[in-house]
Amino acid sequence: MDISLKRVDTLRGAYPHFRPEIRCCALERGRSISFTRYKVSPPRITYPMALDRQAVERALAGMLPYVNYLRSIQGPIAHPILEGYQTRGCRFSLESTLDRVPTALMYSDRVVLRVPQGVAPDAYEVQRTAWYALKQVVGQEAKSYLPPLVRQLASRCGVGYRSITVKDMYSRWGSCSCDKRLNFSIYLMLWPEEYIEGVILHELTHLSVMDHGPRFWQLFSRYLGQDARAFTMRMKAHELEIPQIF
Repeated sequence: MDISLKRVDTLRGAYPHFRPEIRCCALERGRSISFTRYKVSPPRITYPMALDRQAVERALAGMLPYVNYLRSIQGPIAHPILEGYQTRGCRFSLESTLDRVPTALMYSDRVVLRVPQGVAPDAYEVQRTAWYALKQVVGQEAKSYLPPLVRQLASRCGVGYRSITVKDMYSRWGSCSCDKRLNFSIYLMLWPEEYIEGVILHELTHLSVMDHGPRFWQLFSRYLGQDARAFTMRMKAHELEIPQIF
């Protein structure tokens, strides 16, 4: 089905004093309005191109997932980035500023979040700024950290591949093409070490078995050294320690 994006913008929604980041996509052949949330990317609203903006906002005001999302960012943000937050090679700190909007100062080994006076550090607007600073940090760290680890694990498993690409993928942590090209998300760096290796081993298993049948799970378990299905369920239940702004 051909999809044409009419526009990508931001909706105020049911709470006009907030302007959360939401991707809005008009679909040429769309039939209904949908609201989808992601862990590491702004929510996405899709709607029929024939509907005008006001009609979309009226419909969204009655959608429970959308309303719950807006409510969740009115108060303190869960898992905020505060003083001392640490990635593999970068530390976050806070400082007060007379500026009206929060900003982030990026250095090689640290990030300074400048928080306007009178604004709570765990407020949505501050944590949104913190998140995009964190995204830059993990993007840089992923490109230096993941390829060597993939090579190491591939050697251990005795498998070969054509290429490794690390990029901004928000809908999946990794992928493997039929021509043995591996792709990994920069956001993989947000996971504990065991889950990073688990995702890599998952994709390395696909070099031998493309589907998720019994043979895949048997081989994946052998690479992991533990039951792969149980590991996957445990990973899905793990909550990332990142600002819950999406």
